[in-house]
Amino acid sequence: MKKIALLFIAVFTAGLVSAQSPIFKKGDHTFNIGTGVGVRGLPLEFSYTVGIVDNLFGAPGLTLGVGGYFGYSFWGPQFVLNNPNSNRGWSTLVGVRAELHYSIVDNLDFFGGPMVGFQHTYWENQVNTTNTLFVPGAYVGAKYFFAPNFGVYASAGYGIVFLSAGLTFQF
Repeated sequence: MKKIALLFIAVFTAGLVSAQSPIFKKGDHTFNIGTGVGVRGLPLEFSYTVGIVDNLFGAPGLTLGVGGYFGYSFWGPQFVLNNPNSNRGWSTLVGVRAELHYSIVDNLDFFGGPMVGFQHTYWENQVNTTNTLFVPGAYVGAKYFFAPNFGVYASAGYGIVFLSAGLTFQF
């Protein structure tokens, strides 16, 4: 977690020297859909962010956004890496996120921030069904835009997945 925080600070600090015009600004909306690598199963994630503050902390191009996150993962014995004899199940994670966005080069947007949410996990045998009310997390990533409103993203951190990639839409 400490390494992720240091990487996050380094990326944004290094970018202050040679910033391009921001890709994500106050009033912009993004929607992401992706998949990745999680603890178990086949995960899907959806997130939405709206820009609310430009030039945060007086840094040109540093934009603060807030939004929501929904992750879903389902599995059977074939999807569980650490226990192939396990039963089927599913897990959902619903959360809120704060995101810092910064552009170092054209069409490339770096982002990251904290997340907090609620997670529900269900196992077919009902013995391991859990509800976790407070799930903290943090994440960092990058988005590359092929067009002003369409691109791809990759991120690392904590959510329903640890490493994810997918499509991003900005409007």
